[in-house]
Amino acid sequence: KAIAWSPIQSNLLASGGGSKDRAIRIWNSQTGEQISEQKTTSQICSLVWSKFGKELVSSHGFEKN
Repeated sequence: KAIAWSPIQSNLLASGGGSKDRAIRIWNSQTGEQISEQKTTSQICSLVWSKFGKELVSSHGFEKN
């Protein structure tokens, strides 16, 4: 559903899953390794890194979030 490249680390990619997956994952795009995973209670609709790449903001679907 959503992806965002880090503005400060070119090999860092965040991805967000749909209504069945419901997870935000951080990847090393050079190695294909998953660095971290955060489960959520809803689908991830968008991801945006902060200007300095230290924070990640997500928006979600479903009305109860």
